[in-house]
Amino acid sequence: MTRQKCLAAISLQLCGVALLSTANQADASFIEPGGSTTTDLGTFDWPVQDWSRGDANSIYAQWEMFTQPLAPGDNAPDVGAFPAAGNDPTGSDARVQQTVPGAFITSGGNIYSFSSASNWLTSVPGTGGPIGGNTYFVAQMTTLGNTIAPSSVKLILDPDGEAEVVFPDSDPIFTINEQLSGGFGGTAQTGVYTWTLPRQSPPEFLLDFTAGASSTSLDQLVIDVFTSAPTLAGDYDGNGFVDVADYQVWTSQYGTSATEADGNFDGTIDVLDYTLWRDNLGAGVAPTITTGGALAVPEPSSL
Repeated sequence: MTRQKCLAAISLQLCGVALLSTANQADASFIEPGGSTTTDLGTFDWPVQDWSRGDANSIYAQWEMFTQPLAPGDNAPDVGAFPAAGNDPTGSDARVQQTVPGAFITSGGNIYSFSSASNWLTSVPGTGGPIGGNTYFVAQMTTLGNTIAPSSVKLILDPDGEAEVVFPDSDPIFTINEQLSGGFGGTAQTGVYTWTLPRQSPPEFLLDFTAGASSTSLDQLVIDVFTSAPTLAGDYDGNGFVDVADYQVWTSQYGTSATEADGNFDGTIDVLDYTLWRDNLGAGVAPTITTGGALAVPEPSSL
């Protein structure tokens, strides 16, 4: 990476050498699907199911140079996107907006505000993957100065429809997290956030995250999304085998609009989903450790 990435003060001075050298590590800190990366903090593997950029039912978008500091202005991917423009869906349609007044674009192309905690919204098209598959959404973001508030990071599914809010699977993975000794100080941080959405293929996503304080500079952002092939009918826990554990998932979700045990995709967990499970009991590849013998069929008479 040849361009300088830096924080900007009111005077828009250039950053110090230490800040530049740390920022230039950001590209190396990103993990590609199915791969790994090694930084000063260790070696980090791809955190969810493997796929490759360019696979069917996948979306990729990456930003390094931002040009619009405030909505309604938006920022298209400038490093890369898949599928390319002209396809439907296309990663080129992903957009980043910053919503809090007072932000500006630094000389290095970052979105920065010294007066307020910025908020970013990133719209990402759905993969167009099959209903019944699992969707995996991975966001990697690099900030300089202050950092993103992890508790603020959330994914809004189908924002123009039911707008379901989903928080990450777990705490973020930090592939870079170090104090800056030059320039304007602060922290250089790359965080990896993941979502696993069982048996869902939303038409659109909205990634929402907020700085923990003012003087947070959004340096880079990478989004990868993939929808897998449909899971085995009746396999409500997704382990590749239809057994009593899937019945337990069904009973725990009975009468709700959850997605894991919605075997017929009608939006309600009911007896029809039990019937689908019962009719496929024993299908798939059993786990290595089993209790042996025939699988008993529980009856939902108590529900």
